[in-house]
Amino acid sequence: MEINTAPTLPTTQPSPDELLSALNAPSDPSKLKNGMQQLGQEDFLRLLTTQLQNQDPTDPLDPKDMITDLTGFNQLEATLKLNKSMAEVVQGFANLQTMQAATLIGKHVKVQAESLEHVAGQPEQIKLDIATPLKDAKLVISDGSGVVKEMDLGTVNAGEQVINWDGTDSLGQNVPAGPYKVIAYGEDENGEIQSIATILPTRVTSVAIQDGGTLKLTLATGEVVDMNNVREISQ
Repeated sequence: MEINTAPTLPTTQPSPDELLSALNAPSDPSKLKNGMQQLGQEDFLRLLTTQLQNQDPTDPLDPKDMITDLTGFNQLEATLKLNKSMAEVVQGFANLQTMQAATLIGKHVKVQAESLEHVAGQPEQIKLDIATPLKDAKLVISDGSGVVKEMDLGTVNAGEQVINWDGTDSLGQNVPAGPYKVIAYGEDENGEIQSIATILPTRVTSVAIQDGGTLKLTLATGEVVDMNNVREISQ
């Protein structure tokens, strides 16, 4: 019996055996070759037709196997479409976050940071986020010239605590406007020095997207922080 010879397929396409082998494991599309990931329904049907034309007449392809292959292809195609849809959702969410972050530019915020933007003659509220009880706690305010003021806080309990700075130095003189560095620390029960997170008033001047989609805010003090560090937003 004469067997028809099908036209030669482009070498960039996988053989029918490769395709059917891949379809037997549809749950892991990542293992498919690049060319196979780009196959469409027409390519699949053309390859299946070629296999039927070249099958051994004494051992024809089992219809059940054909159904299994078609089902596997549909599952693979659905998985690839789902992956594409999920990628689009993630990108859309990232774009939404960027738009929301852009609305912060020019606004005053309270953010977990190490510097604040002081307005001359105006008192500042400094919030401490204390993780564990500490003793001999201190709050130190400094500028480019050195320490401006140091406050003894004594023993502090875990939780949030607000410290009011009247905008004066250690001599009681009003300090000029500008950025000031603020750090707080205390001694834990083991005698080790622990830093205390400070929530400070400042203003957002720009927003940037880092590698990986992380949003960074540049503050009026020049400090750069994560958007997640923002605790309060005001006009």
